[in-house]
Amino acid sequence: MVSIVNKHLYINKLDIRGRYQGCDHNMHSNRVIRVSLISLILLLSLLNIFIIQEARSASNTGATTLYFKDYDPFYFLENNTYTPLSQNPPTKENDSTWPPAISKEEDFIEWLSIWIGFKVFEKNLDEFANETGFSEEELLQLLEEFGLTDPLQIKEDYIYDGEDTIEVKGDITFDLYFSSNLPSELIYKDSVKIIFYHNRKEIDNNTITLQPKLSKGKIQSYRATIENVEFSLEPKDILTFSIKIIPSDKPIGNIIEMIPEETLINIAEKIADLLNKSKKTEWKTIGETIKELLEESENISLSDIADLANTIRSSSFIYDSIKHPSSVTLPAKITSEEEDIRTYYLHEEEIMDENKPEKTESITQKIKETPIEWTSTSIERNKILTGDAKADLYINTRSLIPFRKKIVVTAELYDDDTKIAQTSQEIEGTLLGGKPKKPTTFVFKDLNYELPYGHSLTLKISATNRSKLDRRTVKIYYDCNETPSSLTVEFKDTDNIQVKYEKYPEDEKIIPGRSIIYILNITSKHDDNIEITTAGVSDEEKDAWHIKIILGDTHIKANGSATAKVFVNSTDSYSTAYGNTLNMSILVTGKTGAVKIPVHAQVSRDAIKYSVEIVGYTKHKNIKKGENSTFYFIIKNNNTAAKDDVDSYTITATSKNNWTLKYTHSITDLETEKQTGTEDIKVTVFVPKNTSKKSDTITFKVISNTDNNAFATVNVTVTVIEPNILEILYEFFENTAHSLGLDNTFGTYAPIILAAITTTIILLIIIVIILLLTRKFVEIICLERIKEINPDETAKYEITLQNKHKKTLSYELTTKTSDTSNRWNISIDTEKLILPPSQSKKVLLTVKPTSHIRKDDWIETTLIVKTIGKRKTEEITTMTTIKDGKTDLKITNVFTWPRRFKPGDHVTTSFRIENHGNVAAQNVKATLYINGREKNKVEELTIPSKGYAYIRMPWTASKGKNKISIKIKEK
Repeated sequence: MVSIVNKHLYINKLDIRGRYQGCDHNMHSNRVIRVSLISLILLLSLLNIFIIQEARSASNTGATTLYFKDYDPFYFLENNTYTPLSQNPPTKENDSTWPPAISKEEDFIEWLSIWIGFKVFEKNLDEFANETGFSEEELLQLLEEFGLTDPLQIKEDYIYDGEDTIEVKGDITFDLYFSSNLPSELIYKDSVKIIFYHNRKEIDNNTITLQPKLSKGKIQSYRATIENVEFSLEPKDILTFSIKIIPSDKPIGNIIEMIPEETLINIAEKIADLLNKSKKTEWKTIGETIKELLEESENISLSDIADLANTIRSSSFIYDSIKHPSSVTLPAKITSEEEDIRTYYLHEEEIMDENKPEKTESITQKIKETPIEWTSTSIERNKILTGDAKADLYINTRSLIPFRKKIVVTAELYDDDTKIAQTSQEIEGTLLGGKPKKPTTFVFKDLNYELPYGHSLTLKISATNRSKLDRRTVKIYYDCNETPSSLTVEFKDTDNIQVKYEKYPEDEKIIPGRSIIYILNITSKHDDNIEITTAGVSDEEKDAWHIKIILGDTHIKANGSATAKVFVNSTDSYSTAYGNTLNMSILVTGKTGAVKIPVHAQVSRDAIKYSVEIVGYTKHKNIKKGENSTFYFIIKNNNTAAKDDVDSYTITATSKNNWTLKYTHSITDLETEKQTGTEDIKVTVFVPKNTSKKSDTITFKVISNTDNNAFATVNVTVTVIEPNILEILYEFFENTAHSLGLDNTFGTYAPIILAAITTTIILLIIIVIILLLTRKFVEIICLERIKEINPDETAKYEITLQNKHKKTLSYELTTKTSDTSNRWNISIDTEKLILPPSQSKKVLLTVKPTSHIRKDDWIETTLIVKTIGKRKTEEITTMTTIKDGKTDLKITNVFTWPRRFKPGDHVTTSFRIENHGNVAAQNVKATLYINGREKNKVEELTIPSKGYAYIRMPWTASKGKNKISIKIKEK
């Protein structure tokens, strides 16, 4: 439980890790209020100590300089990082101070609340430890984890967002500014502790004593170093730099302890009344707060007040302004991924580069009308010069005559012989001249210029608007740590090279041993040679990932394209790879541009696709009633996962008939791509003895315990086997023999003997039945049963009937035919007949076609003979077919009425279609044409042999001659 006072001086409670939920809200509140009250009184009475004076700038050495920015003590709680440092020098005029000046009311109240909160925390640390269960050391560590620092300490972060691993080796240099209360600080010297952290782990620290000099003013610069630092800076690493002021013991603390408490409270009341009358809202707020606190305050310890007074009278950290750019310099060049800001420092031999000057003596050069110039190193590829560039030049001139015309100095920026930009500044001379305390800034605004690869920037400086009588000397100071004249520019990559890409899988999550594929389509505005590399891969990531780049043609013509593939493969196929991540970039670079493609690969269980398969099983079984049988199943783990990943499965088996089943209910720890044994999973089916069901369906289902959507189902069938006839008979005879008591006589042979006797009796009965069923009462004889006739002929069948019985029998004769039309006439010459034993008589069956007979027609005729008094009948079938069937259609008796008519009159034409053939004409179509155009028609006419059809067709007369034609067609 940590109490923190917010900027409105209210006490909040922060529950740490959920281990403490109690604590009275008002615990120690009076003590906090008392300290707050006295603190405000003292601070308001000491306003004069926060007057800031100007001092000269300090400079740093090293390859990368990081500047402290305006500190936010609550930044960590919201962002999980401290206030970020910047690679860009400060641009604001006003200083930031820590602790904040009381003139900045809101910042000051915020700082005061932090001081009070920490004071309460320190004084009650043992109580908090008892109530939360943490040790005092753990509570202090938790405070660090929450980013809550000492009120006299600031911590700021630099998060490396580059892509390459950088080896840092050497001294870390702090160039800092502090404000001291002179002359007391000459005797009572404060100390400053600088601390360096790498990924939240303290690497080293150093403590220096502030020794201000009376001649150098209130704000003075100090340099401190942490020596011989060596570490590897990986992508996303966090560097933290801490500045902590350690106040010395000053007399004011002892003085305050001697002041009566009531006197302090009276002073506070008077100050509160005074503030409440102020027109300024902030002061009124403070006055109201003091009043509210005084009403609730009680006696407090004067040592707390003395401690606060001592803190207020101590030094302050000054930073984040043009005049006082407090910074820390690392012994390595660090390039940010988000921005490419380069500072070129002017050196001798007319060169400028990114190495900060380390000399202590300035090089000076006169600025004349003829420009002096410095040229940078060449750039590695086409870059766009963008935004505002600035030249911070230490320039000065001596002027003995006041109000004399100022000298104009012009700064020009060139790409070889091409002028990019120009700007000018008026230089005001000083009486003494000498080395300038601060730079003159020349700003080249709104640049947008593409600098080709291999080219350099040139800075030219010249003096203008001078008369010939003007003998003043204008000098530039450079190549020195006190006068580091420089040019700062911002570059960005061109869009000359562009890349469209696809990635598979889209979310960049894979299982161990698999790959993410990036397909790149690269286009270039200019003729260029392309190179594909990767950046931001640490040594640890190189062990876990393998990257393969396939680029067919490295040369791209102007406005051409090329295709490349990048495979990012997890090298570990086992579950130990889960959680491995790769945050890097694919760099597509050429001389004219560059493109960066982010890669955020992850080996994750989210990429697993769960699947189970039933690879083998018994599909069908025949089981007898009252018995059981077992099905066997084999399942396979088809998950796309690590080789040593396992899955467990739940098994269910159900019977459609709800028969009893006994089966394996689960399988555990089945590895990826492995399958169960042949007898690991079994389902036994029990068929009831008295069931009437003939079959059953068993549904077998296996479900992954990890993902219920991964399952497999199969159906197997059971066929119930009925006992065969022998088994049924044997059981019958066994039961019968037992009921008759034969088993007492014949023993186990009783069923067999009874079956033999029964079988003999049954055979005799069957023989009698067969004899009766096969006996005939009449025999029908026809020597010629198939005849082919012409349509005008008659088929006559001579059939002989013979009585095969020993008695005289009477018979009824009928016919049956397959044809129900009127195309045939069937007749017999007699329908009843009496025959003595063994006698016979002939019967004539006549089959004659009618005029409706068709070509290739046929008929099957059956003569049925029934013995009167008997059920059994005998029959014989004949077949009659037609040959040489022809139709002969003719149109006759054509007549039209009326004979004379006018156009539009209704006219009727009648005619006959005669069939002179020997068979009926089927599907006849007759069409009437007038002057070759169809006017009417009839279809599907049937005209019997020797018959005709009379047709009448109405039509409408046309103008002129009406020629009539009639066409007939048989389908």
